[in-house]
Amino acid sequence: MNSEMKRRNFANDLNAWEDLYEEMQGVDDELLNISKKLARYSNESMDFSDAMFRDVEKAREDFSYAIEGLKKQIDFERSDFSREFASEAGVVGLLIDQLANSMEFFDEEGWVEFLGPDLDEDSAREIYKNYWLISPNDRLKWNDSQWGTWLERYI
Repeated sequence: MNSEMKRRNFANDLNAWEDLYEEMQGVDDELLNISKKLARYSNESMDFSDAMFRDVEKAREDFSYAIEGLKKQIDFERSDFSREFASEAGVVGLLIDQLANSMEFFDEEGWVEFLGPDLDEDSAREIYKNYWLISPNDRLKWNDSQWGTWLERYI
């Protein structure tokens, strides 16, 4: 399987995982609402409502744990995959790949942590903050060469 096909397959898998993650968060919100309703009813009918409340809270706790596990797996797969394809081009290739394809998935701390092994913290923070100053149209249009030119001031 060539690297472009592998990249596309991974992107499709990652999108499916992220969709599942969003759905799981929605179910977790529904469980929280049920839990709140049961808490209100437990004052009126202690025996049945308390047992249901405990069961729903346990299910919600287990479900939240599964959601966090999925999120960690998504983050790990994304970083592992990006590093694999960027290794030949070094840090610049890794940065270009992330800037062009994945920035919407990072907050500033996640970005700094992701680049920790490859780039100093100050440079990572500066890149993150200045990335969002680039117009959305430019971010979508720029090719690898344009991203490389933009990155020169930070590396």
